[in-house]
Amino acid sequence: MQYRDTSFSYVMCSDPLDFGGSLEASTHFADFWTAIVAAAEDVAVAWSAGEKWIKAESCLIPAREMSINEERSLTHIGVNLAHSTLRPFQNALQVLGARRLTLMAVIDALEIWDRLDDEASKGKDAIESFLRPLWTATDALVPTALASLDGGRAVMARLKAIRFAPASNDNLVSLDDLYRLPSPITNSQLEKHIPDLPVVSGHFSIIENLYKCIDVLSFERLLDEIGGRINDETAAKRFFGTDTKRIRMFYRFLSDYLGRSSSFPDENAMPPLNPDVADLVPSDPALTAYDEQHAVTYLRILDADAEGADWREVARIVVYVDLDREPNRTREAFENHLVRAKWTTKEGYRRLLQRGWRTSGI
Repeated sequence: MQYRDTSFSYVMCSDPLDFGGSLEASTHFADFWTAIVAAAEDVAVAWSAGEKWIKAESCLIPAREMSINEERSLTHIGVNLAHSTLRPFQNALQVLGARRLTLMAVIDALEIWDRLDDEASKGKDAIESFLRPLWTATDALVPTALASLDGGRAVMARLKAIRFAPASNDNLVSLDDLYRLPSPITNSQLEKHIPDLPVVSGHFSIIENLYKCIDVLSFERLLDEIGGRINDETAAKRFFGTDTKRIRMFYRFLSDYLGRSSSFPDENAMPPLNPDVADLVPSDPALTAYDEQHAVTYLRILDADAEGADWREVARIVVYVDLDREPNRTREAFENHLVRAKWTTKEGYRRLLQRGWRTSGI
């Protein structure tokens, strides 16, 4: 059965004076209305989007612009929406006890859905069938929740803990367990070197408000993630491999990542992009503060060396010594840094990744 007779709703949300009634008629209508509301409290009088009669107090009124697919996706996870045919009668529904759809109501339903044992409702099939409109419907409710000074953060914390966002492999995980990449770094670039990081799927970026709730994978966090995979020398060798070309490609990627990323929570936690360069480099068998400060310098020199670039051109960019006036000093500084940079490919940089970048004292 589908509710199509709108005459009752029309009468319920109309003023009797509109029909030429008197003030006395209006008073009688108010009494009639009060009786109707009282009688409707315990009766299923609202026709839902799930095509069943429900009590008005359980009925949620969506925005007028909500699409049919969004309505179906919310119904799928158990949200009791008013049927689209009743949307013109929102005032009457609210008087009977219906409420406007809020992010909190969606979260309540999502948390129950997330606890389901039916794995068929998760993953790629779910994305194609109903999750895309669910994301857009949820996303539209986020700004109002964020604007709430009373409980807005708590609501968002609950939302971010629900497994309904797609990782790059289309598995559904929570927003809290995902990273988004700084532009213009792409998932495919990252996966060539570190294929198992929990990065959000690229197509989720169009879900603007939810996407912004995901933490950016800053350079510091990237190093921490890599370091977590290198807990001993065997793991380091397995991660880096023995192919020199591959190792240098990895360092080039790190250099590009650092150079292109503009999202750093703490500027002191990242290595300087253009530090002053000394004539001599450390010879210590362990990483020093100078090595950490000059990580980008090392990466640039390794990259240029792999490309067979003229050392003079590289020196002008990274050594900052006047090549024309002091060619011998410039050459010595360049070669010293190249030797130290190559040492990092065998030992030093692994140690840096193992413990993560220092957050102070650089």
